[in-house]
Amino acid sequence: MLPWMLGHQWIGDTPGARLRQARLKNNMTIRDLSRTSRLSICAIFKLETDRNNASLSNLRSLSEILGVP
Repeated sequence: MLPWMLGHQWIGDTPGARLRQARLKNNMTIRDLSRTSRLSICAIFKLETDRNNASLSNLRSLSEILGVP
């Protein structure tokens, strides 16, 4: 396991884990989601690893793209 992944929950009820699960359920890579949402790959990665919080407008955009409430 990579050092930055130690202690991180890839499954569960964290906002990042839910984002990652929704992205994977839609068969999207981080790059695909980045292109669609106009967020950087780095920003999405940080959201998925719970290192950053998304703004309300970004949450709405990601919700629409991924088809989740």
